[in-house]
Amino acid sequence: MKHHNRNNIDKRDIDRLCRMELPSGWKGVTSSDNSWVARFDGDEPIYFKLFFRRSLFEGIKSILHGSRAKRFVRESNRLLSMGFSAPENLIWDKGLWVCITGNSWVLTKELPGKGVFDYWCGIIASRPPEVRKGFLKILAAEIGRLHNSGIVHGDLRLNNILVAGTLEGDWQFSFIDNERNIAHGGRIGWRDRCRNLVQMNMAEDPAIGNRYRRMFFVEYCRATGLNETECKRLFKDVVRWTLRRKIKRRKR
Repeated sequence: MKHHNRNNIDKRDIDRLCRMELPSGWKGVTSSDNSWVARFDGDEPIYFKLFFRRSLFEGIKSILHGSRAKRFVRESNRLLSMGFSAPENLIWDKGLWVCITGNSWVLTKELPGKGVFDYWCGIIASRPPEVRKGFLKILAAEIGRLHNSGIVHGDLRLNNILVAGTLEGDWQFSFIDNERNIAHGGRIGWRDRCRNLVQMNMAEDPAIGNRYRRMFFVEYCRATGLNETECKRLFKDVVRWTLRRKIKRRKR
């Protein structure tokens, strides 16, 4: 097994983590069904993420387009090079076993912050209106900057956006789970724009009312330069698409 190793990480620990065993100092972290994640609590915490094969064709796909770990590294580095905050990659697997098993892994530094959904519901929602509006304005501007840069995030659910900062308005946002990002050469398509906004809009909590959703959309349209007609169309399309996805989810 080959390791792209820029740090003195014990290879035996990596091998154990690949078997979903926790070496000393490591703790399991909740993750999706398609991955397994562990965190090392040190002076500089790091994360290990094991990507599972999602289909029988994952091995072939890794040959043609790179493994999920390689795509994660590539897209995170792309964001970093464009001035966005994203995970700093330390080590990732580049061995032949990725092509055979379809599994791959990456080791990253911990990013400061909390998921936007948790941060809003736990902190921002109880603050004065001007704080809530200021937060949404900065968040919308960052999503707008991402889209204006030609980047469509692969899964822009709110907790895949981390926020760090204080209630003084110095919030900074980071993007995680970037392996399915798509980089366009120029302006992103309408459907891609809608898909990202629907992913954000799927969040359900009484603290995220329609008033704040509309407020976000207005600020997003300003940030992306969409005119009033486009903004109204976008809002209707996202609401309709969100409703369709929620109905489909409930039927499962």
